Amino acid sequence: MPMISVTSRYDSIFDCIDRGIDRFGIPTRLMIFTRLESECNFRREDTVFKPAEFKKYLETMFVTGSKLFERAIVQELSLQFNLELQSKFDLVDAIEQSKIRLLMLQESSHLIVA
Repeated sequence: MPMISVTSRYDSIFDCIDRGIDRFGIPTRLMIFTRLESECNFRREDTVFKPAEFKKYLETMFVTGSKLFERAIVQELSLQFNLELQSKFDLVDAIEQSKIRLLMLQESSHLIVA
């Protein structure tokens, strides 16, 4: 069975995060991740592994506007992974639940192939 890199395993989550931010324009997404990497040493790939930090950085960058980004990302994750969340703004929970759903899907697809 071929090995999947840890980051490529989560590509669909990264794509949801990108789509959520892209609602505000692709240049906005590029600015956010460029700034996070240069000022905080926080890469796009870190969003899945450190969602609480990602949320904190969004709040620092956009103060009141961060909720708009969070809701857009949560909506994308909810659509992709059919999540049932307590809050439409809980970015951390949405990312964590998406990881669980994704891993369950990947495991079940391996069982089918095997």
